[in-house]
Amino acid sequence: MTNGLIMVTRSLQQFYQAYAGLSSAKRRLFEQLLLEEGIDENQLCILPRSRTTEGYPVSSAQARVFFFEELHPSSAVYNLPSIVRTRSPLDAECLRQALQRVATRHEVFRLGFELVRGQITQKLHQEVFVALDECRLGEHSSESREAALQDVVFDYALRPFDLRRPPLLRVLLIHTDNGEQYVLFVIHHIVADGLSIRILVREVGMHYQSLVSASGWEPAPLPIQYIDYAIWERERATRTSREGLDHWLAQLGTEWPRLRLPTDFPRPAQRSHRGKVHRFMLDETLVTELRNSAREEGVTLFVMLLAGYALLLAGLSGIWNIPVAVPMSGRHRAELEELIGFFGNTVICYARLAQTWTLRQLVAEIQRGMLAAHAGQDVPFEEIVRAYGGAHASRNGSMYDTMFEYLDFRTQQYDLLGLDEQQWELPESLDFEVEVHTQTAKCDLFLCCWELGPRLECIIEYDRDLFEAGRIAGWSEAYVGLLRGMTRNLDQPMVSLTGRLVEEANVRPQLSGLFDEFNYAAVDAGGHV
Repeated sequence: MTNGLIMVTRSLQQFYQAYAGLSSAKRRLFEQLLLEEGIDENQLCILPRSRTTEGYPVSSAQARVFFFEELHPSSAVYNLPSIVRTRSPLDAECLRQALQRVATRHEVFRLGFELVRGQITQKLHQEVFVALDECRLGEHSSESREAALQDVVFDYALRPFDLRRPPLLRVLLIHTDNGEQYVLFVIHHIVADGLSIRILVREVGMHYQSLVSASGWEPAPLPIQYIDYAIWERERATRTSREGLDHWLAQLGTEWPRLRLPTDFPRPAQRSHRGKVHRFMLDETLVTELRNSAREEGVTLFVMLLAGYALLLAGLSGIWNIPVAVPMSGRHRAELEELIGFFGNTVICYARLAQTWTLRQLVAEIQRGMLAAHAGQDVPFEEIVRAYGGAHASRNGSMYDTMFEYLDFRTQQYDLLGLDEQQWELPESLDFEVEVHTQTAKCDLFLCCWELGPRLECIIEYDRDLFEAGRIAGWSEAYVGLLRGMTRNLDQPMVSLTGRLVEEANVRPQLSGLFDEFNYAAVDAGGHV
C-alpha cells in the first residue's frame, strides 16, 4: 500500500469514526447540509449504518450467488478454497483464536441468508464460533503423501455450506508425517471474493503471530462493514439503473450474445457443473514480449491476453462477434481496501471482429470493448440479464459461455501476508502439484492468468460433461501459439496467424470452422494470405 493510500485510508477512518459518534439528529443535519451543497453523500463515501434490525438487504453480487444456490442445492460451485503451508510447528489453539479474532473483526462472518417474504435477506447473528478442523495423513512415501493430501483437499473443498448458518467459512489444519502442516481455508463466495481470501490469510497469520509472541498487535478499525456497503450499493443502483441499462442494451444489441463452442459430448439438458482444470505456463520471454507489444499499442497486458483469447474463441466457434464475461473486483473505493466481502460484478466484453482485420485492429477492438464494459461496470450483471428476459438469456444454468480473468498480485497490500516468521507459503510457491479446486465449472470455458514471478501461470477451467482433457490441452497450446504470433507482427491478418497455427499445432479439426474457406497453402512465410 502506497503512503498516499495509507493517508487517505486513515483520513477516511477518522471521518467514519467521527460520523459514527453522531446522534441520529446530527446525522440527519449533516446529510441535509451536504444536500444543500449539491453533494450526494453516497457518491462522497459509504457511510456506516445503524444496526437496528436483524435482517438487511443483500448486494447484487450476493443475490446472484444466492439464486444459483437455490437452483443447485448442495453445490460447491461457489466454494472458494485456498491453502498455505508451514514448515514450523503450529500451535492449534493460537490458530483457533486467530480465526475467531478475524471473524469478530469482519461482520460478514456473522451473516446468514434466507428468503423472507420473497426477498433475499442477510441476517446478522450476534456471535459465531469458527471451528478449526484437524486431520493427520499418517505415514506415506513422498508420492503417496501428495496423493493423500490431494484427496483431503478435494473432499474438504467440495463440502457444501448451508447459507442460513454462519460462519460460511471453515478451516482445516492438516498434519503430515514429515513435519509439514497445511492450513486449508474454504469460504463461500457469497461472503468473499478473491482478494478477500488474501486479506483473510494475512490477518489470520498476523493475529497468530501476535498470539504466539504475545506482542498485543491489533489491526486498525474498519471504517465500514459489508452491510453498510450492501445498503449503499442498493440505493445507488436504484438511481442509476435506467441509464446503465440503456448503455448495455446499446453495447450488446437486441439479443443476449452467446458463443457456440464445439463440444466433444452432447450438451446435457441439465448442467451438472462438473469441472476440471488444465494448467499451463506463459514463459518469461513471451510475457516480456507481450508487455512490450502492449506498451507500444498503449494498452495493458490484460488487453493483449484477452485479445489472444478472443481470437482463439473465434477460431473455435466460427463466430465473429465474441462475448467474453470478465469479472470486475468492484474495489475502486478506499474504504473497501481491507474489507472481506463479495464486491465483484461481471461485465461482458463484446468484441465485433471482421474477417479482414489485422491483429492490431483486433487489439484495438478488445480495448474498445473493455472501455465500454468499464463504463457500465456499476450496473449489476443480473439486471442486464433480466433486461434480456432473464430465463431466456440463461442456458443450462449459466448466463455466459466463457470467461476471462487476469489477476495482478503485484498490489503490495495483498502480497505482504505478514507470515514470514512462521514460514507460511502460498500455493504458487509450493514445490509440488496440488490442485486447490472444487472440481466444478461455472461455465463452458474459463481462462484465468496470474503472475508467478516473471511468468504467468494459467488455468483453463472447463465443463467435463462437454470437453475431453486432450481437447483442452490442445486449445491451451493453440492459445500460447497465438500469443507468440501476436508479439512478432501485429500488422499481419488475424486469419493468417491462426492458419499457420492450425497447421503447425495440428489442431485444425478444432479450429476449422472459421477458416475452411481459406487456402492454407497460400499463407506465405510473411504471414499474408
